[in-house]
Amino acid sequence: VQVKTVAAMSVRKDKSKCYRPSLRHGLTKKIYSPGDIDIFAIYVIPEDLWYFIPRSETKNSGSLYLFAHVENSTEKYFKYRNNYNSFF
Repeated sequence: VQVKTVAAMSVRKDKSKCYRPSLRHGLTKKIYSPGDIDIFAIYVIPEDLWYFIPRSETKNSGSLYLFAHVENSTEKYFKYRNNYNSFF
């Protein structure tokens, strides 16, 4: 498990607001390989929400777009919001 946090919103090119956590190693900024971790545990501080996203779902992305501030979002990762079942 790799724990990440995000505290500030970003604005996408289409002007929508989202949280965009980095999925890279600290100083090296390398993308985690599939053998490094199984799950990203991402805490969105302002919304007090966790996302438990399997590494396989992130492909080789260096970051994600999370719409934690939108109730019942249709975002790709909504099903991983507060989904503690990822560990069982």
